[in-house]
Formats: sequence, C-alpha cells, structure tokens
Amino acid sequence: MSQNTEEKEVFVQVGFTALRDPYGKPLPSVPLYRKVKASEIRKSGLTKDQEQQLTDISGFFIEKCTERLEMTPQGLREKAKATEPAAAAEVANG
Repeated sequence: MSQNTEEKEVFVQVGFTALRDPYGKPLPSVPLYRKVKASEIRKSGLTKDQEQQLTDISGFFIEKCTERLEMTPQGLREKAKATEPAAAAEVANG
C-alpha cells in the first residue's frame, strides 16, 4: 500500500506582463504565476517572499512620502520651528 506524500501545490500571482503589437500599441496584460507548495502560504494569504517585498516597498514609500511632506509649506514651517531654539541658543552662547 503506497501513500501519496506529495504536498499540494498552488499557483500564486507574482505580477503582470504585456506585449505590444507590431504598431507599438499595448496588448492586454497577462498575469504571471509561480507554483508554490500550499504550506508556504501564510495566514496573510502571501508567501514569505511576498511579505518581505511588501515590507521593503512600504519602507521606500514611507521614506518618499516623508520627504515630500517635509517640503510642503507646513512641513517647512515645522522644520523651522524645530531648529529655531537651537539657533537661538547658538546666538545666546555666541
């Protein structure tokens, strides 16, 4: 009596690709899939690699958004207020 010890595999979407027709017009996008073992799917519905990619890109977006917020008029005012006490202390200690 043989047992089937193969683990179930599933397809996980990892991206899209699209080609262009001979005239340069984009054709419909096609999803790309990767086959993974069902046990690799975490509670979030993502694989470990996908979770890491989301963490990496989230950190990048947070950094860029913070930079942009600091360049708004309100962000520049707050930055100036934060540096005013230090500048005033330098002048007083002069």
